[in-house]
Amino acid sequence: MIGLFDRDVFLKLACCDLWNEALVCLGVTHPYRLASTTSATSTRKVLQRRLPASAVDDACVRAAAIVAAVPVLPLEFILMGEAWPHRSRLLAEPAIGEDALLASIFFMMQRERVLVTGDKRFLIALRQNVPREFAAQADRIVSFEACVLAVTKRYGFAYVLTRVHRVAACDGSLVLAIGPAERPTEDEFIAALQSYDPVSG
Repeated sequence: MIGLFDRDVFLKLACCDLWNEALVCLGVTHPYRLASTTSATSTRKVLQRRLPASAVDDACVRAAAIVAAVPVLPLEFILMGEAWPHRSRLLAEPAIGEDALLASIFFMMQRERVLVTGDKRFLIALRQNVPREFAAQADRIVSFEACVLAVTKRYGFAYVLTRVHRVAACDGSLVLAIGPAERPTEDEFIAALQSYDPVSG
């Protein structure tokens, strides 16, 4: 299974140290990333804005290890995506840049593939601009919330909570799922992530 990962979910999974678990749960054997994830300086700046200072260095180390192991999108995929007739609709949306490339590749590919994204604005834009294609392929479009839920189902709530507790600030839905008391029950955690999932919601 080919997995197309946007920058947002790539960094969130690195923050939570759930990258390998996500690949297993999604059945992804050939993950690809965007070129923008290559810059260690840019990654550090993003993570410094999201995480407590004490968590940044570890998250950067994890992100660098994943970058080293995961290839950038091949040129053949990019050329394929440029032929998608609806690409211009997404490119016209504000703040939708690289994810439009991933979407165009995803919808043009005939092979087994999954689009994994942590960008809610992009998913909303996708749903609004290409509703038929979105609905037809929704089972292959995976949000960050769905990734965490899949890992929770396979590895257990205690395992996931240990990984995400310190770095929950990397994602708004995760912050809400953890809650102000920072001691959610398993049912509360799962219900919250399900309610915030922009693909199924």
